Amino acid sequence: MSLLNLNVSDKTLEKIVEELSKKLEVMPGLSTILDVYSMRSYRKRFAELFVEEPVKAYKIMEKVFANDRASINFVLTYLLRTFTRDDELINKVIEELSKGNDELLRKILQGVAG
Repeated sequence: MSLLNLNVSDKTLEKIVEELSKKLEVMPGLSTILDVYSMRSYRKRFAELFVEEPVKAYKIMEKVFANDRASINFVLTYLLRTFTRDDELINKVIEELSKGNDELLRKILQGVAG
């Protein structure tokens, strides 16, 4: 399920992508690697893919981190704190993404976009 179906303006989606991009800039090497993988596969920057199709973004992280769950969880927690400080909710989002379900993240982004 794609987050493209969010009932928010393109400007709001761009703002969310921009916030994630800023967070990723703190890790320039990782940001570049994620962007390269994302561009090769989907012709989108990683932050944009994460907002539009988070399960695909999660799968890119699995490749980049060679399925190292601790690393994936660390980076996702860092990114998801853009939207919530609730660690229990963050852990649930990560768990759902690992199962191929983006519905909970969709609800969070819908709430952020307001």
